[in-house]
Parts: sequence; C-alpha cells; structure tokens
Amino acid sequence: MLSLIELAKEGKLEKTGAKPKLPIKVDGVSSETLDVYKIPLEYVYYNDKNGRIATGISQYQDELNPANDQEDPQYNNFVAKLIEQDNSSALKRTEKSIQESGQQVYGYVLDDGRIVDGNRRYTALRNIRQSTGRTVYFEAVVLPFSYGNTTERAKIKKLELAIQMGVEER
Repeated sequence: MLSLIELAKEGKLEKTGAKPKLPIKVDGVSSETLDVYKIPLEYVYYNDKNGRIATGISQYQDELNPANDQEDPQYNNFVAKLIEQDNSSALKRTEKSIQESGQQVYGYVLDDGRIVDGNRRYTALRNIRQSTGRTVYFEAVVLPFSYGNTTERAKIKKLELAIQMGVEER
C-alpha cells in the first residue's frame, strides 16, 4: 500500500517550503513536523467519506467501488465529473487561477493519498494535465493518519471540518 510519508522520507516527494499551521490541535500532529509536498496526481485520490462525494457515489453504488484507491482511474474520473457538475463555474475559476498563478492554497491528504481538503483544486489540476499534457503536482500537507485505522477516523473528521471551516471564512 502507498505511503506518502515513506515516499517523503525516501526523498521521492519534493517539499515546497511552505509551513502549514493546523487550525486546531490534534494528538499526534504538530505544525513543526508538517510540510507541504508536491505530490504526483496519480498518488492522490478523492475521499469517498467526503459528504458531497459520498452522496454522489451512493447514487451509483452498483457501478462503482469507492474502496478502490488511486489505482482506479474510473473512480477518480467519476468523482471528477461529480465535482464538475456540483459547481462548474467555481471549478473553471480555480482552473484559470492555477493556470495563471500556480496552486495558491495547499490541500491536505492522508498518508495513503486520500484527499481531506482540496477536491476542486485536484480536479482543476487533473483538467490542466489533460488539456496541456504538462506534468502538474497537487501541493498538499501529508497527515499521518489513515481511514484504515478506526481510532484515527474521529481525528480526521475533526481536522477536515476545521480545515474546511477555516478555508470558508477567508
């Protein structure tokens, strides 16, 4: 199974130099130990536990198995369409901004590549790669948690809500 933390330790992920500040205190994580990395798009995938995505997936449960991770392009393509349909004008604005100025706001991902915050940015980056053929990276903080560890799920949800509320207020 993929571990972004291990890839970072092996020097296979490049640090951007940005130093994130977490919006809340979470056991096992300190802002001093977090970095923002440039992550190849194929190492990350949409979070099927995200409210809007989970709702969209539930309508197509028979066609799709969201338990598959980043190795399932059909899953990521399906969720990308959901995000585009949800708010295509916001996605176009994000895409235009990233094309012109680069990714200005980093995302958050779990150790296995599951996106906790940044689904629209990830979708925009996928679209840019597809339309230009350029190699692009999702810039994100890698959190040392996994949905596979049931005791960490509450921490993940709490952090996800705090990050998204902080982003909404800006």
